[in-house]
This record gives sequence, C-alpha cells and structure tokens, in this order.
Amino acid sequence: GEAYLPLFWGSLAIGMVSSNAREIKSMPLKGMTILLALAIGASFAFLSYKRNLAWRNTAHLLGDALKAAPKDTYLLSMLGHYKAAFLNRKETEKIFKKIENNTPESLCLETKAYHLLRDMGKAERSFDTLFSKYPEMKSHKYCLFDNAVLKTQMAQYEPAKKIYRKIVRLDPFFIYAWHDLGTIYLQENRGKEGIDFLKTVLDVAPAYRPTLENLAIFYMGRKEYQKASSFIQRALDSTSCKDTRRFYKEWLQALKAKKRFAFASLQWANLTPPG
Repeated sequence: GEAYLPLFWGSLAIGMVSSNAREIKSMPLKGMTILLALAIGASFAFLSYKRNLAWRNTAHLLGDALKAAPKDTYLLSMLGHYKAAFLNRKETEKIFKKIENNTPESLCLETKAYHLLRDMGKAERSFDTLFSKYPEMKSHKYCLFDNAVLKTQMAQYEPAKKIYRKIVRLDPFFIYAWHDLGTIYLQENRGKEGIDFLKTVLDVAPAYRPTLENLAIFYMGRKEYQKASSFIQRALDSTSCKDTRRFYKEWLQALKAKKRFAFASLQWANLTPPG
C-alpha cells in the first residue's frame, strides 16, 4: 500500500519548486528551476515504478507456479497476500475463496492480507479460525505478535497487552513485543510502566531506534530535555544513514533550544518483525 509514497513526495517537491519559479523573473533561471522540478518528479516516479515492478514480478512468478499446481494452498495464499499489498480487494478475496484446505501458514497469510486491506473485522475472524482450528498456533510468537498488532490498531489495548505479555513469556528476548507493550503504556500516560518495558528492550538491543525515540518523546513531553537528548544522541550514534543522521541532529538542536520537535510521534514495531 505504500509503494506510491515516493511518487507522492516527489509531486509535493515539484509543486513547491514550481510555485517558487513563478517569482523568478530571469527566464533562463526559471527554465532551469522547472527542469529541476521535472527531474525530481521523474526520479521519484522511476523509483516508485521500480519498486512496484519488483512486487509485480513476484506476483507473476506465483501465477506461473500456480499453472503447474493450481490448487496449491501455500502458493494461493502467497498470491492473495501480494494482491492485498496492492490493495486489490476483489482479487484477494477471489484467491482466498479458491483455497479448499487451509493450513496454519495459509491462514496466517490471510490474516495479514486483510490487515493490509484494513479490513480489521475479517482479519480478526481469520485469527479466530486459525487459533480454534490449530491450537498450537497460540504458542507461535510471530503469529501472536501480528494478532497483538491488530488488536492495538483496533484500540483494543487490554487484549493486546495480554497477548504481548504472553509473547514475552514465550520469548523474553522478543524486543518488538516489549517495545509495543511499553508504547501502549506511554499512550495511556502510565510512564513508569512504559519506561520499564522500553528499558527492557534496550537491555537486549541498546541501539533499537524506535525505543530510543519513544523514550525521547516521553521526556520531551515532560520538558526533561537533557534526558531526551541523551536518547537521541544514542540513536544518532547508532546509524550511518545520512538522512537519518540529519533528522536526529535537527531533533537535538530543537531539544537544545528546549523546544518540542515537530515531527516526533510514538513509533511502533513492524507488523512482521525480522526473524
């Protein structure tokens, strides 16, 4: 669903540059400005096209594989998931209806597909089917994590917290569950509990930037700018990406001036974490 974001931001850049070009009186300079705007737009469009092309080629490969095995449950569910990634609801539903005998893997992919389509009701029902048909999946930490994320996005915080707690009992080093659990408590203005959970993340992964950012946001809200700065400095030291470093440096400057950083917001873990 985010494949067209580069094109979107590129269009904004074109609009801003083009609007400034109206104020330029020199024709050569105005022409160069417009050409620059078009070049920016073309580069972003190309990046968006390349990104989409990779995804679409994968979908085509899955389609070719299904010609040889038209009823293969895993291939069908994978294709349905890819169609959902492009927000193609009709194709997604059509593909999942073809599946005759669901497996735990196919049901997991179905829940993710409907989650991508923002059909939370169907995603939740798929989870219910999965856990009732395959009780062993109630101990599958990644599947549980996706379910907890769904509950969180539906603002069902108490059920989400129970699932996150179950995950960390299964795996005390599963930092994504600790992170989201702490983030929920911060959102509920229960700072002490939230900080404890987030610091558990840093005990395992000291450079996990979403946690460092959330702790900075918390202390920034309390006007404890020095503490907030210490976490952003750690985040800055943990990355070599130029754009990310520039972002953190701007944040540090705002904190030094004892101001809120305009772009700061609570960060959540990924829908499906690595591993």
